[in-house]
Amino acid sequence: MMRRTSIILFLTVAILLLPLLLVSGCSLTSTDTDSAGTSANSSNAVSPEDRAARIAAQTQLRNAQMTQEGYFAENGRYASTVADLRTVDQRLSAKVQIVNGSAGGYEMSMEASDSQQTVFIIRKNGSKTEHVDENGNSW
Repeated sequence: MMRRTSIILFLTVAILLLPLLLVSGCSLTSTDTDSAGTSANSSNAVSPEDRAARIAAQTQLRNAQMTQEGYFAENGRYASTVADLRTVDQRLSAKVQIVNGSAGGYEMSMEASDSQQTVFIIRKNGSKTEHVDENGNSW
């Protein structure tokens, strides 16, 4: 009897909360907001293709970051050229660019294949690593 009551109570709560969750968190239309929190018009909205290109660029740059760490483990310094990095991982994206590499750190960038040509950057200086876009915003 107690178990049946618990199940009924759980289902009742779920039935009451489900519409609230759907309305508050799962909008069927996508609107982007600017830094002030206002909705951007649809002509400024980022397309799904652009979002996918950005995510792909970030992923490939993170893979290059792991490759840099592997290169450092083998050589005691970070790679300063893509050719150096390819000695560790031949599958490294051709779009990755190494700005600099030394014993103390590196800077790499990659351009997303979207209409706005967003550039993503990874910098490592000593133990500090930052992931920023072309405007200096973290990602």
